[in-house]
Amino acid sequence: MLIEIAAALILVYICLMMYFNKLHRKFLDRNRPPLVTGYIPYLGVALQFSKDPKGYQDYLRTIYGDVFTIYLAGQFITVFKSPHDIQKIYTQPKKFDFHAISYKHATHTFGLPTNITQDQSHEMHNIFVRNLANLDLDYLTERARERLEELLLASENKEWKQVNMYKWISYVIVSVTTRSMFGDNVPVDEIYKTYFPFDEQFLLLASSLPESVRKDAINKRTAFAKNFETNKVNEDACDMIKLRHELLQENCENIPLAMGHSMGVISWVAMTNTLGATFWCMYYLTKLSQDVKQEIIDEIKSELGPPAEGETLPKMTHESLNKLVKLDALFDEVLRYTFSTMSTRIVTQPLEYKASSGDVYKFDKNEFLMLSNSHYDSELFENPNEFKWDRFLTMNKEPLKDGKPAKLGSFFMCFGGGVSKCPGRFFAKNEMKIFAVALLLALDIEMVDDGKPGMDMSRWCVQTAPPINGEVIVKYRLKNKH
Repeated sequence: MLIEIAAALILVYICLMMYFNKLHRKFLDRNRPPLVTGYIPYLGVALQFSKDPKGYQDYLRTIYGDVFTIYLAGQFITVFKSPHDIQKIYTQPKKFDFHAISYKHATHTFGLPTNITQDQSHEMHNIFVRNLANLDLDYLTERARERLEELLLASENKEWKQVNMYKWISYVIVSVTTRSMFGDNVPVDEIYKTYFPFDEQFLLLASSLPESVRKDAINKRTAFAKNFETNKVNEDACDMIKLRHELLQENCENIPLAMGHSMGVISWVAMTNTLGATFWCMYYLTKLSQDVKQEIIDEIKSELGPPAEGETLPKMTHESLNKLVKLDALFDEVLRYTFSTMSTRIVTQPLEYKASSGDVYKFDKNEFLMLSNSHYDSELFENPNEFKWDRFLTMNKEPLKDGKPAKLGSFFMCFGGGVSKCPGRFFAKNEMKIFAVALLLALDIEMVDDGKPGMDMSRWCVQTAPPINGEVIVKYRLKNKH
């Protein structure tokens, strides 16, 4: 019996060695980045990476430097940590492509119909950029102000309300975002109910595991998509939604849930980072000293002016909100401290790439790259583990990294970069500012139980890290008007 067990173990060992030798053969050339395969066939380093993506990458960086390749769930991923490399890759979109990755996620992860071609998907992205970053921006900003005022400030009741801060803010953002973008006639409560089960399955949906393993996740995605399955777009929807609706009706009229999945992904993208970011921004804003809060309030009143007659909040446009530099600095520091999404690219052709270190690396077509932010790099941010609300008011916007100036957009990556920079970034930030203006000017808010939540590091590569292991309880009420 012992001999049989020993023989089986030897066979397993030989198979494992053959498997990992096969993996390493791809990287035997000296011009390949260092390879980390882990010890589990197919999964590779998936367990270590999924538990704490940031910590694991930081650990590997201490061993291998700014460029290394990990084998993760059947995929070779080369990680770039230097902002100099990131900036260089951003400026070469024909060699390092984003749109192919976006298209794959649209169809595989979010269930969009495949008869929307990659070219049409690319054009749709351009529509997002034109509308969300420009044409629709003030319309969306004004609607968000109106919806938030209606939701939080319309009541005459000035009694204290006690709430779980994350759940409260999440519901407000779901309601304000979806109604601003899609129009008032949307099932807000059902969207809120189905969003979180779907969002929790994102990593599984994005994986290359068989559909049978992802079945429950797909069912939750479908439940969310059903909220957006409609043949008629709301009249008060923004133009970007109307244009997407028109494209889908032309190409996917007879495909079940095509509209739901395609509109649902817009809703998910609009909310997934804004929910967590708004929570953290309001959490740290609430914890500021009264003197600092007053500084920010004085700036708000000076730049926005008084509200119109019959309204609680002043009128806000993207231009006027952009002048709130103190609030901007606070939010940028919160995003640096909690924001985690990383940019990804696919190599479009066999090439040699000269890294900022001087090393030259070979890449084959279709290799996958991950561009990692440097939000905690002490060369770029002094005392990076410390939260400093006014850091971005005083810091050098082009600090030295490895002796060379680094551009802010190459290491402060809360909205991505290059062609994949989030087209909704201005609206998302405007929403957070509107919430902050309401909180500071129209609400009394007090911390009942800090809870001191941590950040869910398992979501570090996907979105703003949501709070974990600690509930923040606050109470709020309408201010008395003087």
